[in-house]
Amino acid sequence: MPLPLSVHEPKGGQHTAGKESLPWWAVPAQTPDVMASSNERDMTAFPAPNPGEQDDTGGLYGPRVEFKRVKADEYAVRSGGVWRRVRPQIGVLLRNQVPTTRRDAAQSRHERRTESGLFSEEILSENQCFAADLYFADQPLANEFLKAAAPLLGGDPAVCSWLRIGRGGRPVVIAQSASVPFAEDEEGPADHLTLTLTSDLIARTPWLTFLTELTLADLARLVKEAGGDPLSTAGLSLSRERTFSETSEVYGFNAATGLPRAAAVAIRRGSVFRIERLASSTTILQPWRTALRQAARNGGLGERTAEGFGRFVLDLELHEPFYWKSAKAGEGLAPPIRAADWREEVLVRVNRLLKAFEDTRGQQLNDRSGRHWPSVTQWQWLRSQARVARTDADLAKVLADLRDHAKQLSGAGWGKLPQQLEGTVQEAGQVAMPS
Repeated sequence: MPLPLSVHEPKGGQHTAGKESLPWWAVPAQTPDVMASSNERDMTAFPAPNPGEQDDTGGLYGPRVEFKRVKADEYAVRSGGVWRRVRPQIGVLLRNQVPTTRRDAAQSRHERRTESGLFSEEILSENQCFAADLYFADQPLANEFLKAAAPLLGGDPAVCSWLRIGRGGRPVVIAQSASVPFAEDEEGPADHLTLTLTSDLIARTPWLTFLTELTLADLARLVKEAGGDPLSTAGLSLSRERTFSETSEVYGFNAATGLPRAAAVAIRRGSVFRIERLASSTTILQPWRTALRQAARNGGLGERTAEGFGRFVLDLELHEPFYWKSAKAGEGLAPPIRAADWREEVLVRVNRLLKAFEDTRGQQLNDRSGRHWPSVTQWQWLRSQARVARTDADLAKVLADLRDHAKQLSGAGWGKLPQQLEGTVQEAGQVAMPS
């Protein structure tokens, strides 16, 4: 499913707790794809505090950690008892735009019509797996489909047939299929209900304009239109600080003509809505859950549900504090990742030496005259010599030559730097290198 819009991640440089001597980007996380391993935060479970208020998260996050939205092209996958972040490989193709009379007709006979143009298409790259849900009204219809689609569901790629889907008819093989019954009406939290969109929601207002913001009254109306029971909004409210919603434009092509369709405004997939019971209310939320599950069985909410729009899930555990507070979240569920590369260990020592140089001089690490500090040309010479050195003996010879050069008038700018460089090289030589 698309990653919920409520999931945020720390800004760069704050999300990895590794060795203090290494830069944050040099220490990989132990479980990079498991949710909560990179210090993510769900703002529905833990809303951002107001200025001056204490961040009530039970010590899960530091007091100065700043968060940002996760990129829109990431998805959440349930695997091994935890949620993982996945980013599919998406390519972009440029195509020639075919002029049509309906879209590119001249406004008057004196106006020139657009003859050509370019537009971009996003495509899923090959050799990737993705999931698709097919809903059936009853079991006989599902059995009839399984019988008709038996050549596609063989399982063995060498034997089973394949489909052509999407614009251009890309070949797709069904690697695995399973029949899953609808979930029973389970009891959820008594004081709140969360609805997370897994696809874009295209809906209209009573005035036939596109719905850009979902309210309780709109949700009750959409549930009724989808075949659910009438719902009452008395004693309930939509939490503004725990609700995250955006709009997006939906484009596509007409299946009959192959021409671009008119854009539709939709509430973006991944939007999260939290319905809460007022403190003074005794309203029971279970009728809402029952009606929403019935709407999901009927295909979803809003328009174009047959194309996959309007799908949603209820009471996702990602929006509950217990998931993020679990001590075992993401622990031991991903293959171990090697420690920081030995080159990064060497870079730490080089950075330490440069920092000492900067503290000593209090200015740039080069002198145009070369009298009080090495010039840029001298630093470049040392770099070229170090790159040519292949063995420790070659590097020792470079440093010996540097010491001799420092004794001459032209190398006076080196001063005592050769001795400091030798100490750093010896320290870096103690770093364990792969055999």
